[in-house]
Amino acid sequence: MKKRSNRILRIAAMMLIAGSLSLQAQNVSFNSGQVTLKKAFEKIESVSNYKIAYNSSKLNINKKVTLNQKNKTVPQVMEELLKDTDYTFEVKGNQIVIVPKKQVKKEKTEKPEKHYNNVTKQKVSGVITDQNGESVIGASVMVKGSSTGTVTDADGRYELYVPAGSTLQVSYLGYLTQT
Repeated sequence: MKKRSNRILRIAAMMLIAGSLSLQAQNVSFNSGQVTLKKAFEKIESVSNYKIAYNSSKLNINKKVTLNQKNKTVPQVMEELLKDTDYTFEVKGNQIVIVPKKQVKKEKTEKPEKHYNNVTKQKVSGVITDQNGESVIGASVMVKGSSTGTVTDADGRYELYVPAGSTLQVSYLGYLTQT
């Protein structure tokens, strides 16, 4: 009886793994022609198990793109849609987070403290959560009074280099801006 229970558990585990693998390998086809980036994201979400998160105050979601892909994975379609932008994406489970290309490079190359024009910049990092403690994906974190900023990742995390004594502003569609 115990061997049978173990066998059933192994079969169930394999089915769960196969189900999650099919999410990553899911192919889609589109024949929509020229659409806005926002409409392309909506179409991807409607035919796949992915949810797409982005900061609409930064990403030009009204940019026209061609949505005529045949039998491609969702990540392949996303690469084509974002190829002429300053954005890329990260896949976290069934979540696709649109992030600035600069953000990905900074995380790999910058050191804890930098000097620019005799101004010391410090690394500031954190997690943005809502009133329920849930991570806020795609929130904008900006240095008040400047164009320096970043967007939170799939876990609500951000990392930024700022002049000492700077004030940060966090904004997200549907929420009040916090300083």
